[in-house]
Amino acid sequence: MRLVGLVAVAACAGGTKAGPVAPKEAAVDSQTAQKGAKDLVDEIYEDIGHANTDSLQALLDTKVMVLGPRRTDAVATRADAILALGKYVDAKKKLQPRLKSAALGVFPSEGGHSAWGYDHLDANGEQWAAMVVMSGSNDLWSVDAVALGETPPLAKVKAELKKDAVVPPAAGVTVKADPSAAAAVEKFTKGLADQHAWATELEGNELAVVIGPSAGEVTHGKKDMKALWKKRFKANVRAVLAGEVSGAATRDGMLAWVSAPIMRAEEGEEPLPLRAFAVFARAGGAWTMIALQESVALDAPGAGVPFKKFVPPAVAPPPPPPDDKKVDKTADKKAKKKKKPGADEDEVAPKKVVKKKKAAPEDDPPPEEKPKKKKKPVEDAGADDKPKKRRGFGGADADDGDVPKKRTKKKAADDDAVTVDDDAPKKKAAESDDDDAPKKKKKKKPADDDDVKISD
Repeated sequence: MRLVGLVAVAACAGGTKAGPVAPKEAAVDSQTAQKGAKDLVDEIYEDIGHANTDSLQALLDTKVMVLGPRRTDAVATRADAILALGKYVDAKKKLQPRLKSAALGVFPSEGGHSAWGYDHLDANGEQWAAMVVMSGSNDLWSVDAVALGETPPLAKVKAELKKDAVVPPAAGVTVKADPSAAAAVEKFTKGLADQHAWATELEGNELAVVIGPSAGEVTHGKKDMKALWKKRFKANVRAVLAGEVSGAATRDGMLAWVSAPIMRAEEGEEPLPLRAFAVFARAGGAWTMIALQESVALDAPGAGVPFKKFVPPAVAPPPPPPDDKKVDKTADKKAKKKKKPGADEDEVAPKKVVKKKKAAPEDDPPPEEKPKKKKKPVEDAGADDKPKKRRGFGGADADDGDVPKKRTKKKAADDDAVTVDDDAPKKKAAESDDDDAPKKKKKKKPADDDDVKISD
């Protein structure tokens, strides 16, 4: 029984015991790591220039992924990479391409055991863009993945696009992404449709870089990076997958690369087949994009037709990111408006509506203006040439100064009052002998001799 118990304990102990774990390597100084990674790239350039493919065995990882620059250039192992390179690099056939570096940049990760870099190459007159991911251990560095793409002038890309001759480099890759890069793959695919996800991470890193498919499309620095994505948002750039997504993490787990053929669309442009290659860095427990390369391959006319079925659907452009510098002046103006005296503080004065006059259509004739009434000329009181005449007594015309004032009939105070016959013309009563009778008013002499005289 005691022996059985010991066996059981040993079995339990063996079941819970973990396998051998490689000791974690000490961090390497960033400058040392940068130099080691850069020396690796320079050595590869030199070996290719001398057509020394055997020396590349120690410089490439066994599972190295090479993507591009042509449609059929895609390998996923070191043996296949050297075999494919032999078609273009062979000392016996005097195939010794000269690679001239124009802008090599290498950037180590946290801890110094991995690095990424980009460069622009002149390969026997052809202009290429390259992006590489490397791992390092004990001063020995090797290439994990590399993306190559030709960078023709933009006018040539558009001309070939009309012939359907533009395709993604390494269009036939069927290697799936490694589980170690699953979170990075998720971020990559999300950013295809919503490029704000990519922009937010790339704009926040001073070392980030974006390389476009045509000559001169290289963006780095926060200011230029922000301008690039602002332009993309305005053009409503979006993309969809057009093939298999590949990717993997470096040996130290601090960098990851993700790549896939895509179809990119933007307003006013023909959809463009591309290969996107992105580099992610681990920050805490999350992946952050720090580099992006988009490249094209020029092939035979009609080779790009199969990719047209992956055209992204048309969607409304996403809203631009808020700008903190812009201030809402409308709210300030409303707040500064004076309230009417006696108005309640919570009561807002109604806005005065101003009716705008409708503008007359250009084809319609202008409305006719009503003739203005002429004002009668003001006669001069002292003018003698045209005296103003009125009807006087007996129907005669008289001057204004000779018109008698209108008299009103008063009731007689006594019985001796004069009565007026209705049928006879109205005349003034004769002057009475009685002292109480009213005095007879004298009439003014008419101005003209032809006027009717009134006898006493």
